[in-house]
Formats: sequence, C-alpha cells, structure tokens
Amino acid sequence: MRATRVDVARAAGVSTTTVTNVLNDRKNVSDSVKQKVLKIMKELDYRPNLIARSLVTNKSKHVVVLLDDISDTHFGGIVSAFHKAAYQNGYFVSVFLREKMSELVDSFSSRGIEGVFMMISPVDGSSNRENADETIRQIEIMSELGIKVVSGFNCYHDLSKFSTIECDYGGAVTDAVKYLISLGHKEIGLLNIFDADYRFDNRYHSFKKAMKQFLDVDEPSVVFGQYPYPGYMDTGEEYTQQLLKKNPNITAIIGTNDLISLGCVSYLTSHGYNVPEDISVISLGGVPITQHFRPALTTMSLDFEGYGTAAFNMLQDCIKTGNTHLSLYKLSLNERDTTCKVKKSKTKQRGF
Repeated sequence: MRATRVDVARAAGVSTTTVTNVLNDRKNVSDSVKQKVLKIMKELDYRPNLIARSLVTNKSKHVVVLLDDISDTHFGGIVSAFHKAAYQNGYFVSVFLREKMSELVDSFSSRGIEGVFMMISPVDGSSNRENADETIRQIEIMSELGIKVVSGFNCYHDLSKFSTIECDYGGAVTDAVKYLISLGHKEIGLLNIFDADYRFDNRYHSFKKAMKQFLDVDEPSVVFGQYPYPGYMDTGEEYTQQLLKKNPNITAIIGTNDLISLGCVSYLTSHGYNVPEDISVISLGGVPITQHFRPALTTMSLDFEGYGTAAFNMLQDCIKTGNTHLSLYKLSLNERDTTCKVKKSKTKQRGF
C-alpha cells in the first residue's frame, strides 16, 4: 500500500503540517527536522502528489538537467551529486539530452519547470557558429518564460538573464604549466579539443599566455581539434602523433580532457616512449577511472560531487531569490604516475 503523508508524519514523530512545510520548503522548519522527514520519505518511498502541491504553492519543485552526451564520463558524478542535493531539498529532477532542444524548451513552461542546469556546450552544430548560436537563444527564451537557468559553460552572456558556474579550465591550464615548469620542463605541448577560434573555452588562450609569461614562448606547440570536437582516446592518439611531428623535442604534454590524455599515454607507450621518463602527461578533468590506468594519470582534477552540489545550490538560489551569479569552480592538482622531473639530456632519437 502506498505511503501517505500521515504515515510519514507518524514515522518521523512530527505533525502532518510539518511534513507539508517540508514538502513546500517553508522556512519555519529546522534543518534537522527537515532532513529527518526527508529521510523517512525515502525509507517509506513516499511520493507526494506533485500536481496538487504545485496548484497550491504555484511551485512545481521540478528542475531539469540538460546534457550533450549522457555517456560522457564527466557527467555521471555531477548529475548524481546534483540529484542528491535536489532530493534533500525536496526537488524532482529530470534529465534530458539536447536533441530537439527547441521542442524541449517549449514544453518546459507547460510542465511547470522552475529551473534548468545546462551542461551543454554553446555550439549547437550550426555551420555558421560565429553568427548564430541556437543554444544561447534557447537560454534567453527560457529566461523570458521565467525559468531560471544555470549554465556550466562560459557563454559571455548578460548576467541579468542567467547564471554560470564554470569549471576554471583556463586557471587549471595555467597551474599545469607552472607545475610542469617546476619539474624542469620547457618544451610543453597542448592537445586542444577545440579549434583556435572557439569562443566559449579559454584553455588554449590560457596556455599560450602562460607559455609566454613563464617561458617567453610566443608560439607554443599545439594541436587543435575540429568541429564536432571529438574527445576520445583515439583522438588523443592521433593528436599526439601530430604534436610530436610538430615538435619532436616535447618533454611534457597537457591534454584538455581525460580520454584525450589517456589516448596520448597509449600512443606514447605503444611507440617506444617511457611515460613519464621520456614524456610527462597531465590531464584536465580527473574522472575517478584515471587512477586505475597504468601508469595512473596525473590530473588537474575537478571535484565532481562538489561541483554538482554547488550547481544545484546556485539554481535553487536563483529560483528562490531571482538573483543571478557568475562563479568559477577551481580544479586541483592530483599528482600520480605520468609526470616527473625532466631528463637533463635526451637519449631517445625522435624521428618520423
């Protein structure tokens, strides 16, 4: 038999009014009581009548996460943490892919969606990316509909319309360059997932700036991706081959995501290079699986759980207060087995 609000109140030792206040996120309930009631709801598998509640409160407590690719290893931990934080605050979460985004956005208003967390890149596949960006247009439509939006990407937008919680990959690249320099590396290359003109990511520009600032290198060694910007292990293998053709003297490589970096290590080890003795590799991302490869990958790591929680908290504040925010979420160094001090002299002849 399905649990009722009375069952929840009895099990939690509170009144049904208190249960109602928790469901409606009213401030006259202490946090300890709120967490106790939510715990009992989960144990009893209590499912409130969302339609009835939304009619009374004019709030659906329904938020959405939009993804580019649900199979991307970065998204799992973030979505899980976002969902956990939402559940603890009485919100229901739906997850959608960006396919037919305009149709999704049209349906959000009728469904009473209060907020959307967008983990999708601003480019939507338009052949003229500089002049048209459907993703940003859809964000603006949601804003006009009163739906609060938090974007996980830097969209160079009007902050009055929506919020951004951006992973600070630019800062992470700078920190990676400084770390490699501390190990004695000067010939540092970048495997960049995007092309040089991609306007929504600053990894390349941060790399170029850091190489100039710290090593006085005007044109550092970079391999650029091409639309639709594949970021897989075979991509990393291909880019590594190109990079070593450009600069056979490379002693350290930065990969702009974990799969590209793992592909880089795979290419190097299969072509007679010792990692990290011949070439060090550091990645941006830090998904947990990277520690299980051999050699274990050194990363500038994102706290996926912390980021997902922070994204929900930002969205909830936008819903409750109408405020917008711009935040950079830092990455931290996780030193493992693919980086070491540079050799004073190279004994391996590199030729192609």
